Amino acid sequence: MSRWLGHHRTRRACALLAGALLATGAACDAAPAALADTQPASPSAVKAGLGVGAIPAEIVILVDISLSMSTKQHGLYPEVLQQLPAFLNALAQQEPQDTVGVIVFGNPVDTQLIYLGHPTSNIPLPGDATSDGTDFGVAFAQAINLLSQAPSSIQVGGVLLLSDGMPYAPNDKLYGGGNGFEAAGWKALRAKVQALPMTVTGYDLPLTTKKTAIDDQNQALAAVFSQRETLSDGADLGKELGVAQQNILDSKIANAAGPDSHQGVRVAWSGLPGTDGKPLNLSSGHAAVRLTLTATTRRIPLDLTGLSVRSTGLPVTMTGTLPSSDQALKPGQSVTVPVRLTWQPGSSGFSAAGGMRTVHGRLMLTSQVSSPYTKAIKYTFDDGAFSVGGLTDSTSSQFAATVPAAINVLELLAIIVLLLVLLACVGAFRARLGGTLILTSVDDVSGELALPAQWWRRSASTEDLIGIPGRITVRGSPISRLMRIGLQLAGRPKSSTELAPGGRTMTAGIYIIHDPARTYGDRSGYEGRWDDAPES
Repeated sequence: MSRWLGHHRTRRACALLAGALLATGAACDAAPAALADTQPASPSAVKAGLGVGAIPAEIVILVDISLSMSTKQHGLYPEVLQQLPAFLNALAQQEPQDTVGVIVFGNPVDTQLIYLGHPTSNIPLPGDATSDGTDFGVAFAQAINLLSQAPSSIQVGGVLLLSDGMPYAPNDKLYGGGNGFEAAGWKALRAKVQALPMTVTGYDLPLTTKKTAIDDQNQALAAVFSQRETLSDGADLGKELGVAQQNILDSKIANAAGPDSHQGVRVAWSGLPGTDGKPLNLSSGHAAVRLTLTATTRRIPLDLTGLSVRSTGLPVTMTGTLPSSDQALKPGQSVTVPVRLTWQPGSSGFSAAGGMRTVHGRLMLTSQVSSPYTKAIKYTFDDGAFSVGGLTDSTSSQFAATVPAAINVLELLAIIVLLLVLLACVGAFRARLGGTLILTSVDDVSGELALPAQWWRRSASTEDLIGIPGRITVRGSPISRLMRIGLQLAGRPKSSTELAPGGRTMTAGIYIIHDPARTYGDRSGYEGRWDDAPES
């Protein structure tokens, strides 16, 4: 599986060719980093911060010494003699903790380990390529055998294939014999790679531009390594070695940063109001709590921006004031910060007899979590899967508070009763009087009592109406719509009766007729005559 990505071209441009120092990020670091939410760290600072200098890798370099590589055949072996020592010299300066193995290969007899140790330019490469075969299988087998014997401290492995041709091992029944990559030996090699306790990547550094040869080299790598890369499509060995070294560094970065990926900040709340058995009185308008922020990373520093605290579930909105809205945390660091809570006091809800009522709420912390390492890890060192996590336990446990009741239930009942009384008054007003009452005594003395429409009660002297001392009282009824008439005449018992609008009746010896349409003073049609009045 090949990765033909633009950032590889940038890395190749950073590599010093023809034996110069390899680019490991130092040259590319010269440009100033762009500011994001937090100031990004330089690749060199990220490398140092992750402790990559203490992470050893084992690199096994397979050098093709078949005849096609030789000087006599105008091959690229002279370039290997020049570029490989320069590469190892640069590696010794930049990654001295690494282990390097160099294996030359051709036919099985000529395939051998010529160097194993820390990187150095002093390696005993053959003077020329003279072998009559290209047995990739035997070369891979020796490389995997070296990696299987690596110390437990080795966390990253790489196998670099430097060849100009395709596999050729007609007499090798285990890896050749005309069976190609279907031979049993290839499956066994892949199983051994998968069993290794480290991450191993196979790198193809083709010393040819022939597509058929490059394809065969890729197939050979694919048969053994689940992780593999082709570093170029041409024969520029210096550039390829530079990119290979950068990719091995990328693997170290990913290995170091991997455990911290998706790790964030753990939040702990202390001094919450109401947790000491005494609910917080919301009439106070202020309170204080503490936040402990802990980075759950081991190597990655974290930055928090926009720290903000608010309440939830309460009838008031609390806002928290922190010493700063930003906070930087070193890997694994814990800091405790005070938070002053303020809110606008008020009343809320119902209470049987007024006073305080109990409510429950929580506090919530919000913030953006980032790392100054993220940009370099993702883009310079090509670990696109890396990201930091967010806040955990950002919501506090529930706490109790008291707040003045906005409504007293007893007062509410009193208000309801008052409303009912008002409604009754309205009903009484709707039962107001109207028209005229005509009173006639047995002596045929008549008088009229006007009942103004806007009233619901009327009272008058009977002596003024019919010449008999006493008093008449008329009330409207809000239920039956009947008029209730009471008469108290001198020398006679008190009497009362009901009269429908437009009706007639007699009580206490007085004839009473109601004319709902007649106004006061209009005597036409009646003249005090009882028989002409409509019946009640």
